[in-house]
Amino acid sequence: LIKEITVGKYGKSIGSKSYEYDILGRKIKETSYNNDGLINEIIKYIYDNNNFMKYEEYLDSSMEVFLKREILLNNQENPYIEAILDGKDRILEKNVYYYDNIGRINKVKKYDMIRQKQYNNMQIPVKVSIYEY
Repeated sequence: LIKEITVGKYGKSIGSKSYEYDILGRKIKETSYNNDGLINEIIKYIYDNNNFMKYEEYLDSSMEVFLKREILLNNQENPYIEAILDGKDRILEKNVYYYDNIGRINKVKKYDMIRQKQYNNMQIPVKVSIYEY
């Protein structure tokens, strides 16, 4: 998929997206446009194969980074730890993913890094999601 257009009533465009890929077929850039064709948001994807890491940078229409995601991948290349940072590299949220024996998400623990809660020097998750199949 290289370009996507969302249309509304009477076929009028209400927004579109364009995508760029690297030589391995991985998405490296996603650009969102508003109904006037002006850039709304850009997401850049950066892959670090040596350290099993994936980075995402979210840029607004003024090309300033307002949000970052750093994702540590497990040996099956699934997200293991995800850190969400603001444009000034402050950690806002941390998510830890757990998987079952066949690679399905088993549990997700979400931590609020701004209003951290601790008990006996252990972080207390804000939300725990458990998946049953």
